[in-house]
Amino acid sequence: MSEYSIGVDLGGTNLRAAAIDSQGKMLDKIAGSTELQAGRDAVIDDMVRSIQALRGRLGEHNLRGVGIGLPGFILMDKA
Repeated sequence: MSEYSIGVDLGGTNLRAAAIDSQGKMLDKIAGSTELQAGRDAVIDDMVRSIQALRGRLGEHNLRGVGIGLPGFILMDKA
């Protein structure tokens, strides 16, 4: 298995994660709904589970990085 990275797209209604190889080819993906009403810890848990699932399918030793995109601003003093 070649090296890959994982990208997570957190939206207001959907959570998507995909593994991409160094050539830009999508290797695997996961999609689900975002349960914002469950609170931030539940949303973070969903992101972590998605990353772990992809990592489990593709191998942990070849993972080179994870990027997360989300809408809006992060207010660190309120996080």
